[in-house]
Amino acid sequence: MDLISGLIQDGSLQKAVFSVPPPGNADITRVDIRPVALEGEYRYQAEERRGTMVTHKNLNPAECAAYMELAAAVFKNAVLFTPDCDYYILKSKKGKVSVLRKPPSHTGPAGAEPHDRAKNYFFPDGTHEPFLSALGVMDAQGRVKPSRQKKFVQINRFIELMTNVLDVYAMDEPLDIVDYGCGKAYLTFAMEAFFRRVGRQVRVTGVDLKSSVLDECTAIAARLGLSDRIGFVTGSVLDARLPYTPNFVVALHACDTATDDAIVRAASAGARALLLAPCCQHELQHRLTSAPLEPVLRYGVQRDKMATLVTDTLRALMLESMGYAVDMPEFTPAEHTAKNVMIRAKAGGGRQNRAIDEIQALMNAFGLGETYLLNAIAKLV
Repeated sequence: MDLISGLIQDGSLQKAVFSVPPPGNADITRVDIRPVALEGEYRYQAEERRGTMVTHKNLNPAECAAYMELAAAVFKNAVLFTPDCDYYILKSKKGKVSVLRKPPSHTGPAGAEPHDRAKNYFFPDGTHEPFLSALGVMDAQGRVKPSRQKKFVQINRFIELMTNVLDVYAMDEPLDIVDYGCGKAYLTFAMEAFFRRVGRQVRVTGVDLKSSVLDECTAIAARLGLSDRIGFVTGSVLDARLPYTPNFVVALHACDTATDDAIVRAASAGARALLLAPCCQHELQHRLTSAPLEPVLRYGVQRDKMATLVTDTLRALMLESMGYAVDMPEFTPAEHTAKNVMIRAKAGGGRQNRAIDEIQALMNAFGLGETYLLNAIAKLV
């Protein structure tokens, strides 16, 4: 039924109730469906009643549409609640289906309700945010689109993690930020919006290799009146010509040694905070050797995971050796992506000498004589 698929696609379904099963059906007597946010994913929960027993199913949008189509074919009555109206789907004894529209009666908001725990997002669902609408995350009413739930969660999680490094800047200090590998610039725009809202002076430059994508981002910034605060530069992490020396560096999902290049450029610029989410840590994958861990390194998947752990640990230690305080929180839920760790660094660490010793010990443990990052940092000193 086009009505059902349409309500699922645009995310306007608040609730659905299917009742009055066919005669002789002693199984499911009623089904209630509502949207939920399940571990950051947009889902629909179907509550099935069998006498006094109630069971639940969590469905993705496509599964829910198919489920509701089947329920509409089985049950005689259905009510679909939306912010604009209630749809009554009625089936006659001869099987003729009619749809009636009535004024809206459901008081709940459109969109998913939190299934796990309430989240206090800086950019909340249901509150219009111009850049999120311009980038296709929200609709014109400020509701997060079902297909963009992951991105919405990622943006808010990034803002949450970012706030923990801001204490290294004076409240009236201008922030000059560079976002390496910015892609479609979701986080570039999010940082500008955050700092504008809290009254901080900021300039943000997004860097990426794809000039066509950056042209679109530049047009969006102009349309939103943000050209004096947001700009874009085409280039790699190493060769991008920045309009200023950044004091805050972001590089999310920069592939392989591009994360190391971001660390080098940040350190050479004297940046006081870095937010890095590495991916594709290939450099050390075939270089690791360790007699005690040979059974682990024997298998491809295990070797890949170990290379990731060693690579990112060495990055954290290198940052500590340069005077940064470092931690590595989870950036996004593991079910979103396996590359879900953020290296978060800010000036003011006190482990320089100990970190140098730990770097050497770790490299010896895995038979490493040098790394790309170690060589690059050595050239700075």
